[in-house]
Amino acid sequence: MLDRVHTAAGKTALGFEAVIFDLDGTLVATDRFWLPASQRGCRRAFLELGLERDVPAPREWLRLVGLPLELGLEVLFCDLDRDARRRVQERCEEEEARLVRGGGAALMPGARDCLEALRATGTRLAIASNCSRGYLEQVLGALAIGPLFEAARCLESPCVRHTHPGAGGPKGAMVADLLETLGTRSAAFVGDRAGDREAAHANGLAHVHFSGGFADPEEADGADGVVDDLARIPTLLGERGRVLAEVARELELDRARNVAVSGEHGTDPEALGADLVRAVERAGRGAELVRLVDLGPPGPERGLRVASLLRQHRPGRLAVLVGEDLGGEPLTAAAERRLHLVATRAARERALLARHRLAGRVPWEEASDGETRIDAPARPAPGGPALCLDLSSPLLPRRVPGA
Repeated sequence: MLDRVHTAAGKTALGFEAVIFDLDGTLVATDRFWLPASQRGCRRAFLELGLERDVPAPREWLRLVGLPLELGLEVLFCDLDRDARRRVQERCEEEEARLVRGGGAALMPGARDCLEALRATGTRLAIASNCSRGYLEQVLGALAIGPLFEAARCLESPCVRHTHPGAGGPKGAMVADLLETLGTRSAAFVGDRAGDREAAHANGLAHVHFSGGFADPEEADGADGVVDDLARIPTLLGERGRVLAEVARELELDRARNVAVSGEHGTDPEALGADLVRAVERAGRGAELVRLVDLGPPGPERGLRVASLLRQHRPGRLAVLVGEDLGGEPLTAAAERRLHLVATRAARERALLARHRLAGRVPWEEASDGETRIDAPARPAPGGPALCLDLSSPLLPRRVPGA
C-alpha cells in the first residue's frame, strides 16, 4: 500500500505541507513594468522638484526589486532628503499602477505551471512580499493567480508592525505569521534575494534561491538549493517526499501499529513525525502524531503511559510517537518500528537558534531556562527495526546506517 505514498491519486507527495513564495523577481517579471515606470516616475519627480540630474540606469532600478521600495530609494538617492525621496517613490508607484492596470504585468516563465503543479499535489501556497497591499492585490488580480494562494502578507500586514529582531526583519515576520496562519512548520521558502534566505532561516525553513530573478549572483550564497527555472521547483521539493516514502516502505508502516521517532537536539522529531503522518495518510491509512511531552513529565508514570500507548491495538491506524530522547524511556522498547534523526552540528545550531529567537529567548548556548543543550544525549528508542535519517540538508534527507 505504501507504494502509493509518492504517487497517491497520481500526484507526487511533496514532503512539505506548504511553500511560501516571494513575489517580485520570483513569480512576477517585474522588469516588464518596473523599469519604464521607475524611469518615467523619476523624471516626473525630478521635474517637480526642480532637480537637473540623470535618472539611474536600468540595472540600478532592478537592484531594488524585492526590497522595500523606501529602503531601496534611500540607498539609490542617499543625497536627497526624505521628502524628495518620498516624491520619487510616489511618482514611481503611480506609473507602476498605471502600467499594471493597462496589462503590463507578466509572470516569470514557468511560474503558473509551477504553482498549478504544486497545488495539484495538495501543497498549500502563500506569499511574503516587500510591497504594499494595493500593489499585492492589483498584481495578483491582474495575473489571475490570487486563487492559487491560501494567504499573503506584505509590508502593510499587521504582523510586520509587531516583529522583533529575531524574526528576520519584516519579511521574516511575514513568514512567521504565515506559518502560524497555516498551522504548520513543514514549509519551504522560494525567493531571489538574500533577504528571502534570511527570512527563511530565521524561521527554521529551507530556502530555495531562484537565480532567474534580478538579484546579484552572490545573493545565492547560503541557500539550501538553487534553481534557474521555476519548473524545477516541484521536482526539487518532491525529493523530500520521495525519501519519506522510502522510509515508510522500509519500515513497513502499512502494517505496523506504531513507530517511535527520536532525534538529536535541533532535528525536530515532531516536525518530521508530522510529515510522516501525512505521507502515511496519502497512502490511505490513518495515522496520528503522539508527542512524548503530552504524556506527562518524565518519570515512571509517563513510562507506563508510553508502554500502554504502544501496546494498544489501533485497527487501520498508525501511532507516530515523537520525542528527542526516547532512549530515556525504557518502555519505548515496545515500539514496533523506530526512526532516529541526526544532522550536522551546524545544521542543528541553525535550527535551535531560529527556535529560540522566535520564542524571544537568548540563543540556545546561553539559555538558562533549563532547556537541554545541544550536546546532551538524545537516544533512539530501544529495540524494533530501525532507520536513521540525516536531516543536514533540509531539502534532501539522507538515509544512513541504522540507529
